[in-house]
Amino acid sequence: MRSLTALVILVAVVAGCSSAPADSGSAGGGGGDGVFPPPGVVWFGPAFDATTLSLAERSNQIKQGSPAVAVAKLPTARPASEVRVQVSSGSTSFPPEPVTAANGTDSADLFAIDLSPKALTPNTWIVNFIGPNGRILASGFLPITK
Repeated sequence: MRSLTALVILVAVVAGCSSAPADSGSAGGGGGDGVFPPPGVVWFGPAFDATTLSLAERSNQIKQGSPAVAVAKLPTARPASEVRVQVSSGSTSFPPEPVTAANGTDSADLFAIDLSPKALTPNTWIVNFIGPNGRILASGFLPITK
């Protein structure tokens, strides 16, 4: 009887730990109600609020020529001056550049960048927020469609 009780508890714990959140999009994209990504993840949309960095709308793909922004939540806070964004797809790679906005100047964990000036072509783009040593702090995939 003890074994059966232990097994039931174990199954309940494993089931609770393994279920994905309802709004978890694929690889950083995806729709949902949330406006802030979980730590280590980049979400995309057409715009973000300059004060809160909240996404106006979360998108799992963006049409070529449409406004595109990326918002990342880092696992730990750090100075905005230490965070760069690198965008790449296949053999095309833009050089790392500073973030557009952060939720603090001395120390922040939310960062954003406007990707629109890059005029991204139809493809799946990898958007990495990286630290000064090049380590990826947050990442996401952004499909650009025709």
